[in-house]
Amino acid sequence: MGLMMLLLVINSPATLQTWMRAKYQHENIGTQQSAIQRLFQERFLSTDSPDTYEKRIQPLLLSVADNDATVLSFLKNHLSGDFYTWMKIANPAGIDAYFTNLKNIWLECNPAKVVRKVKLSKASAKQIWYCLTCKKVGHTKINCPKFKWTKKVNYVYQDEEEEDSKDSKKYIVEEKKDLKEEEIKDNE
Repeated sequence: MGLMMLLLVINSPATLQTWMRAKYQHENIGTQQSAIQRLFQERFLSTDSPDTYEKRIQPLLLSVADNDATVLSFLKNHLSGDFYTWMKIANPAGIDAYFTNLKNIWLECNPAKVVRKVKLSKASAKQIWYCLTCKKVGHTKINCPKFKWTKKVNYVYQDEEEEDSKDSKKYIVEEKKDLKEEEIKDNE
């Protein structure tokens, strides 16, 4: 860097800016040849806006002169369809004019996204059930009170147990076995 500073006398803001661009490009991107190779591989995508495209391309153009015809032809070839035709008609003189014309063409073409308002139906929070047998609302065929269904338990059909009334009481009976009788049975 010291030798480079000795060879290059920075005596104006323009010279300083040129040196800073060249230094930035050399440190971050590489040589001008590699920058042009990367520039050749870029394209203006259908998802790009002129701003996103410029942000992606601008670091590759730091040490390139504004009126470089080769780079301008690369930039024009990035475009496709009507954009390419309109840019060829506009014939920008430099890189800055190219990006300005691209923004103007893009705005004239008006590739605004189509916004469609979709009205969602307001579905009720609770789903309404209809019985297929009695045509009443609130229950299904399985729970229909009109018919008494039998349950299949362990491959045997059983009628559903009726609910116990409040007056009835349940008793649990415990049987006490004689230990002596069990001992006798075991001994035999």
